[in-house]
Amino acid sequence: MKKMLFASALAITTTVVTFAFAEVTPKFDIEGSWIADPSLPLQCTRDGVNVQCVLVNSGFSHSLVGAYIAPDLVVLDVTRRNRVDNCVTHLTTLFRLLSKDTGQSNWVALDSNCDLDAGQSGVDPIFRRVF
Repeated sequence: MKKMLFASALAITTTVVTFAFAEVTPKFDIEGSWIADPSLPLQCTRDGVNVQCVLVNSGFSHSLVGAYIAPDLVVLDVTRRNRVDNCVTHLTTLFRLLSKDTGQSNWVALDSNCDLDAGQSGVDPIFRRVF
């Protein structure tokens, strides 16, 4: 099993997130269906402050695991797998929830294993998906 330790005192194992400051009360609930730019379906679940999300498109599958670090901020460890050659890249992302239906994802690639360069970053809007 892989363990990762973040400078923010956020410890992430394969499915369990533990906080030194776990008393965060989310202002906006991230649980549910979202659309990440450009129109990528993002499904998130929440258990207390702990968050898990999945995003799959034709080229990549993304597994996101993390937790709220402030009422409107969620930090996530991202495992991005190329669906053609199975190459895996790791990223970190900070979701800033701006309202119950909108937010932004600030992401940074942590390695150069595949198609992204270590340190490459971006900001993408996210919107709650309405069916």
